[in-house]
Amino acid sequence: MGRRFGGHRDLWSSQQARNAQRQTAKLHKWVARQREDTGRKWAERVAHDHDPLAVEDLRPPSSARSTMPKKAADAAIGATKRSLIEVTPPRG
Repeated sequence: MGRRFGGHRDLWSSQQARNAQRQTAKLHKWVARQREDTGRKWAERVAHDHDPLAVEDLRPPSSARSTMPKKAADAAIGATKRSLIEVTPPRG
């Protein structure tokens, strides 16, 4: 009986949750794009300031205790390396 007459509250709360989830997804996408843009601008600045540029694999020792921060750091390093390779012209 409670479901029959009080159903609008359940729908409202699920709609609010869906809206909050959508807003969070938009925010995460915005932050990801901002980080990508900052990395690209940094790579362009480095490529412009330093004429010969060598890019190599980097495996820094991580001070993180869990694997999640390591993965995030590896992803950031990979994205920066990728943008450096895209920006610099191939030489010799």
